[in-house]
Amino acid sequence: MYNISSLESALNKAQGFNMWMFVSFVLGLVAAILIFVLFLNKKADKKEEGVVKFCRDFLNFDFLSLEILLKIAYVTFTVMFILGSFGWLYLGNVQGFLTSLFIAPVLLRLAFEGIVLMLKLVRNTDEINK
Repeated sequence: MYNISSLESALNKAQGFNMWMFVSFVLGLVAAILIFVLFLNKKADKKEEGVVKFCRDFLNFDFLSLEILLKIAYVTFTVMFILGSFGWLYLGNVQGFLTSLFIAPVLLRLAFEGIVLMLKLVRNTDEINK
């Protein structure tokens, strides 16, 4: 009725996965402690240059990478909607074509401007607090 060997195999795989997740957690904890000691202490802020300064800024969240990712996503989605609008024309749906060609990029721009506006508000508030 039940195949015991496949059940045992699945159980062994699950146990192996759980052990790997525990080892990954311990290694992540060790890495976090090392990174905190090496990069996130406030003693050597003025001395670093180049890659070490970038790592320090990145790990302290002084460098916001979300803004760059949002710009890339905006261009990607805008091109996707404009090129995808011709798919609507292929299907014979002129209304879908016009909506996807003109209205969708405008709505996309408004949405991304709202998100970037919130990010700039956070940045300006952070500068005021310094």
